[in-house]
Amino acid sequence: MNTPRKVTRGANQLRRLLEERTFDLRSLDLEGFRRWLDVHLPRWQRHSDFVQRARIRDLRRAHPQLRTLEEERRRLVREDARFAAVPPLWSAWSRSCSTPRKPSRG
Repeated sequence: MNTPRKVTRGANQLRRLLEERTFDLRSLDLEGFRRWLDVHLPRWQRHSDFVQRARIRDLRRAHPQLRTLEEERRRLVREDARFAAVPPLWSAWSRSCSTPRKPSRG
């Protein structure tokens, strides 16, 4: 059984990690990039997130119409969220009908 790793948090910790572990791939030539990739790829191929993203990529390549469907879904979600804050008209009407009214003076 694996022992849980210690999790560290906070902006200072993140800054420290970024300073220690950053590497600019643009500085590598083709052979240097291939060596770097050969070191990292086997680990990534075993990682569940990487595997899932690769499956999604392959599905999108095999079915180009998925891109259009995904864009349409995102548009509909945005549209739905835009109107979520507006209560339906029947709701306001229903409340006004159920609230007893005071007799008008006239």
